[in-house]
Amino acid sequence: MSSSAFSTPTRRVFKRTASKLQEVFNSSDTEDPWTPPRKRFRFSSVDDHFGSPGSNTVVSSSPVTGSPSKSRRRTLSLNEYDLTSILRRCSSTATVDAQMIRDAKLFPRSERDGLALTQKILTRVKVSVKTRLDKAEEKILETELYLEWLQGLEFVVTAIENLLGAKVPGTRKRVTGLGRLSFAILYQLIDEFISEVDSHHDRWSYRVPDSTSSSSSGRSSSSSEYPATMTIIEESQDSSTDARMEVAVQQAEECLGRFDLVMADAVRRYKIECGRNNVKLADTIGSKEYSLSRACCLLCEQTGFGGDEDDMGDSLLQETRRAMQEWKSEFGSDAPEDAGDDELTSD
Repeated sequence: MSSSAFSTPTRRVFKRTASKLQEVFNSSDTEDPWTPPRKRFRFSSVDDHFGSPGSNTVVSSSPVTGSPSKSRRRTLSLNEYDLTSILRRCSSTATVDAQMIRDAKLFPRSERDGLALTQKILTRVKVSVKTRLDKAEEKILETELYLEWLQGLEFVVTAIENLLGAKVPGTRKRVTGLGRLSFAILYQLIDEFISEVDSHHDRWSYRVPDSTSSSSSGRSSSSSEYPATMTIIEESQDSSTDARMEVAVQQAEECLGRFDLVMADAVRRYKIECGRNNVKLADTIGSKEYSLSRACCLLCEQTGFGGDEDDMGDSLLQETRRAMQEWKSEFGSDAPEDAGDDELTSD
């Protein structure tokens, strides 16, 4: 046997030329590394056109802190964000444009900040009503005052209705990202309205006629936040009050009925956009429904709105509360596992 048969095999060495070294190592000393772009958000053309959660502008009562990407966003203070003006623009036309939708989508996610903005809406309505009634120099019924407030808030209902009806141009698809803010605005607004009615009713119940005490006069003063209203005794002495009250209650129930339909639509949209597979949110909606039902009972007791045999206010915001109950039963902690899906399209 020849010695060549037992010779050590030749080791094949891969010769790394300069060009191959660049292909293998791509060193940062010689060439900038290429990194695939990170998909932080998935924006569709709809989001790009109408605004999205990744907007470079946020509304907050406190400075934005955290990651550098968040700190680069422009922060609008609550004073800069005029929700009343935005909603009035949305209510002025049945077809809201892209800028209106983008402005509406800046509504803050913080419940505290959102509440501050809705309180401003109610305050402006109260001031407007007081200014107009003070000029008339005529006392009205307590129930008529609450009707005036409701009628002053109708532009908000119209604005939300128009926003929820907005569609992507050329399609039947609704513009997304409007459910949360629509529900938040309407829920906080009706809650604040009922709280304001409760506050005024408590003061009104203990007032006395002008002839009894000048210090607790029912006449409006410049420092009062409410216009002049009749006291209980004055109402009992005026034969026209029963008919006036009946008309006021009927008109107020009509306002609340429209409010109910739009708010129920907002609840369903919110559920479609954010409610699936979110047990905590569904349970929160269930808690809010319970609070809302108690508030409706209080409103009925103090105003006669939605009055029935037991005066529990069960007919007030009935569609909204039913939609909230369904959300809780479908996706809450005690919901069945085979809850169905809905499509975000027009009917």
